[in-house]
Amino acid sequence: MAHELLKSEIQKKGLKYKYIAEILGITGVALNKKMNGVSRFYVSEAITICNLLGLPVEDISKFFTQKVE
Repeated sequence: MAHELLKSEIQKKGLKYKYIAEILGITGVALNKKMNGVSRFYVSEAITICNLLGLPVEDISKFFTQKVE
């Protein structure tokens, strides 16, 4: 799942969810919901997270899409 890959990248970089939530201007609860697939990321949030993690924006779909079954 894309969110698991995203969580792994965040952990590799040593970033805390609280810090990411502050950068995004959302609460920790809101970020947690997004990270667990309960709610969706806005494109601007996804781009910001890619930039924080040093990931190419071209790879955004690897980290922010969910498979529909």
